[in-house]
Formats: sequence, C-alpha cells, structure tokens
Amino acid sequence: MNRALTLAHRWSEPARMRYAGDVFLTGKGRMRDRVISSTYFTVSTPMWGGYIEMEGHLDTFTLGLEKLVATGIQPRTVVDVGTGAGASGAMLARTWPQARVEAIDSSRRMIRHARMLHDEPNLRYRRASALAMPYDNGSVDLVTCLNAIVVPSEMQRVCAPDGHVLMAATWVPLRADDSDWVRRFADAGFHRIAADNHGNGSWEILARQP
Repeated sequence: MNRALTLAHRWSEPARMRYAGDVFLTGKGRMRDRVISSTYFTVSTPMWGGYIEMEGHLDTFTLGLEKLVATGIQPRTVVDVGTGAGASGAMLARTWPQARVEAIDSSRRMIRHARMLHDEPNLRYRRASALAMPYDNGSVDLVTCLNAIVVPSEMQRVCAPDGHVLMAATWVPLRADDSDWVRRFADAGFHRIAADNHGNGSWEILARQP
C-alpha cells in the first residue's frame, strides 16, 4: 500500500466502520459516512484487487464454502454482496457451474476491475447496493459476503424460504452467540448452522428459518 492509500485508509476508517455499523443495525447510514466510504473504495480499487494474491485473504471464504458444499445444497441463484475485485463471485461460479451467479458491488470501478479479472460463463457482475438489492422477494437461494457491509433485513427479503447465507471475514473473529451481530440476524429470521474462526478471521453459515 503506497503512502497516499495508507493515509486514506487511516483517515476514512472511522467513517467506514461507523457506516457499516449503522447499515447493519438500521439499513441506512449517514450521508457523509457513505460518501467517504464510497470515495475510499473507488480510489483503492487496485489495492483491493491485489488482495486476492495475498496468502490467506480468501481462506475463510473458501472454508465456509467447502462446508456449505458438504451439506449438499444445489443453489439455482447465488448473489455475492460487496464482491469488490470479484474473486469470491468467481469462486462461487466455479463451485456451482449450473447456477446463475450475480456478484454485486456499489462501486462502478470495482465492477469494471472484476470484469477484467474473471470471465466465468455463469457469472454476471452488476453494480447494485446491499441496501436495496435488485432481486424479487424470496428469489435467491444463497447470499454470500466477504469483508463487506451487510443488511440482514434485506437478506431476509431476497432469500428463499430454505435459503442460506455465507458470511466470511479475513480480519474479524467470530462473534459470540449473545452478540448484537447474532441477535440481528436472528431477528431477521436466520440461525447459525456452522461457524469457525480461522487465523485472524472467521466464517459462518446461516439458514433461513421457515
């Protein structure tokens, strides 16, 4: 990371963390925090693209995905939220070649970058927001997310009655069962069926409650 990006990362971090927390809890965030977050991810696109080459960056997502595959699910529609440079979306497309996989991100630059890096035939990169995903109610079998903002209520809306959510983080350990994180997902109709820490990060699989 060059000096300018390092400074941008540090300066924008409080706003980005605050925005992520507000969105998670309420489905919306302060406009100033949103602008700062959007600007940061736009200027840092090459850096995030480079993360896919870093050892361990995708490990938690890979482990969660392997556990999900072991359950035997065969999703027809998969949405990867906040796909960034697109590596997680490409992994999903290769795992389920029969599925329609859409990888969304709010940054036009990120989406352009992802399209240059990946070209799986069943994968579409699409500019869209996690706050209002462009999918019908109950139309998505699997929603995934690696290191991105999530909105549990919006995941509940788009997820099929027997749908699943895979969450993974490279740098955030697993939250406790009595945490606001788990409670918020429970309020949205999801319960954990598998989870684990790995290195500095974690993964978890959530099932939509009938």
